[in-house]
Parts: sequence; C-alpha cells; structure tokens
Amino acid sequence: MLTGEKIILRPVQFEDWEKTINWRNDLFIKASTMSHPFPVTAEMEKAWYDNVIKNKDNNYLPFTVVSKETKEVLGYFSLNNINWISRVAFVSGAIGNHQNFGKGLGREAVMLLNKYAFEYLNLNKVCAWVRRDHPAMKTWLDIGAVSEGTLRRHFFAEGSYHDVEFISWFREKQGQV
Repeated sequence: MLTGEKIILRPVQFEDWEKTINWRNDLFIKASTMSHPFPVTAEMEKAWYDNVIKNKDNNYLPFTVVSKETKEVLGYFSLNNINWISRVAFVSGAIGNHQNFGKGLGREAVMLLNKYAFEYLNLNKVCAWVRRDHPAMKTWLDIGAVSEGTLRRHFFAEGSYHDVEFISWFREKQGQV
C-alpha cells in the first residue's frame, strides 16, 4: 500500500466494482479521462475485476484510492503499459465522486504513484495522455510534468474534438538520477 497525507493507494479488491461501476458510466469522467463512451454493465465490471485480480502480468499495476481517514473508496489509478527495458510507464485514473474533485486527491495519487515508480520500480519516466482542457492539467504541470507535445483535435467527446497533451514526469526531475 502507498500511504499519503489524505489517501491510501491499495491493491484492487473484487468488491470495489460496486463503487467503480457508477464512475465508469459517468459521462463526465468518461469524457475527461478519454475512456470509451459505451455503457459498462455490472457483469462487465465484475469480469474486469475478476480478470485484473487473476492477472499475473507485471505491466499493469492497478490501485484503488481510499480515504486514509474513513477507508471509503474514492477512485482508481494505475501504472500501465510498463516497459521494463526502457523503464517507462503510463499513469491513468480518476477520482470518482464529483464532490471530491478539486480536493487534491488526484494530485496526491499521482505523486504517490510517481514516487513508487521512481523509487521502488526504478522507472525513468511516467507518462500520461491528458485532454488539454482537463481540469487537472495545471495540477500535473505544477507537480513536475512537462509537455512533450500536443495532438490537435485528437479526441472526440461531448460533441466536439479536443486537443490531447502528452505529458511526462522524469526520474531526474524528482531528484532520483
């Protein structure tokens, strides 16, 4: 488990599906995280959790975000597409309930994952594809991400095309050479 000031990132548990099913069907979360726009059924969500829990692949490391104080499930984040040769991974995830947006929980989750990636997994770079207009874009840049480029009109959601930024955090920027 990765413990921060407000949150804990713990391994996923099957019963988490009862919370995440609602978030995976939230159109705002789907659009802002660039997820597929199709409905997710309870059976699909349960199958996803069952598959992830049984999966022995070390290229995908999913975590559930829980409140340090109440242990309530708040969201999900992962390190994925890990390339152990190049020492590069991607980070993705979301804070689920809208009332928890803007409280620094996603910021803390990404900071914990980056620390884990650089200090424990010996990765060199953590990347993310982010809608340029995503509410957290400024936060990611504030915590050390750099923009490596923009894909213009790359993602369609909410009736229009959106620019997508490729951002990265680097080991040396975290003080880990």
